[in-house]
Amino acid sequence: MQPWNDLVGKSLAGTYSLEKLLRFEGGSAFFATHYQDKPAAAFLTEKSKNEDQLIANLEAASRVKHANIIGIERVGRARIDGVPVTYAILEATEENLADVLRERPLTVEETTEIAESLVAGLGALHEHGLMHGRVTPANIFAIGDTIKLRGDCIQKVPASAKDKPETYAQDLGDLGAVLFESLTQRKLTSPNESAIGSLPAPFRGIVQSAVTGRWGLTDISAALKRSSLESAHPIPAGASPAEAVQTSPSAAKSRPSNLNRGQATVLGMPASGHAFTPIRLLALLAVVVVFAGAWYFFRKSDDGPRPAAIAPQPSLAQPQSDALTPSTGHGVWRVVVYTYAREGLARHKVDALLRTHPELKPEVFTPSGHRPYLVTVGGAMSRDEAERIRDKARSAGLPSDAYAQNYTH
Repeated sequence: MQPWNDLVGKSLAGTYSLEKLLRFEGGSAFFATHYQDKPAAAFLTEKSKNEDQLIANLEAASRVKHANIIGIERVGRARIDGVPVTYAILEATEENLADVLRERPLTVEETTEIAESLVAGLGALHEHGLMHGRVTPANIFAIGDTIKLRGDCIQKVPASAKDKPETYAQDLGDLGAVLFESLTQRKLTSPNESAIGSLPAPFRGIVQSAVTGRWGLTDISAALKRSSLESAHPIPAGASPAEAVQTSPSAAKSRPSNLNRGQATVLGMPASGHAFTPIRLLALLAVVVVFAGAWYFFRKSDDGPRPAAIAPQPSLAQPQSDALTPSTGHGVWRVVVYTYAREGLARHKVDALLRTHPELKPEVFTPSGHRPYLVTVGGAMSRDEAERIRDKARSAGLPSDAYAQNYTH
């Protein structure tokens, strides 16, 4: 096989252009490409005696459509310059957990999100009779604000073993090791590592029980959910976390489910469960009318920028279209290249961009003072400048859907 670098610029299966070598692992490599006009990654591996098994694993993994597993869009065989290869077209990824851990440990909140994502992803694989087998920080990626497990290394489990819990013990042990490393920046070398005892709750119990095989995914998920419940609902002696959650109905009612909390966050509303009575609704309408009148008065009397505290903010879910805004050259425009729900991840992305594209002057910007946290380039500028910087960012390899938006109100 010729050096992987020599394949840059070649065509895969007559469809996918190998635009850039991302990384290689012995007999395999990953290239940047496009799939249906969207950024993607091409996984290539040399032909081997295990090719049929690899194809079967990739095809099985491609049928698992789950938010926390990197999607596999196409699987096949091809020849490049006469050399046979096996390939898969994958979702494009951003940074991996190993990159983050080289710089800092994760917070308990961030580790909780990693844990919840991995439990969900591994659960989907195990239900389909698949195991991951390589749950490590280097194989855990961020795509936007979603944590995903690498999908090209997933393996089919023999039919005779797929219903046996011990079949998936490696994934459970690896999960515990990842959580330990996320909090400490240290590799876990032994299930009896004394540092496990100093981990914050609930990870002390999760890591210890995962690496020793005492808990399965159900128990770990229950421990994560229970950790945010009030301490007034202790686990009964001898009960597993799953049993404790199931036998504590009052505890289960003490907070909304993850789904409800997610919906409340998306809608920008508190998950309080309080209904609007007619009197409350009328009072709310009255307040809206008063503020609308005040806003209109001040807007007529002062065309300059208004304080951010009272200025209405644009919808980030539906960015203002450049085509709908007059090209006056005035206003405060910014170029948005990434959006994150957590400030830490946004700042980490800025640090990475400062190393690779310092000329773009990346920074974290939030129009509302809280999430979402936008990674922007170029600072505040006019529309013409923003369009130029947007095009420059795209040509430099930043996301093709980077956009310019006016934040003057």
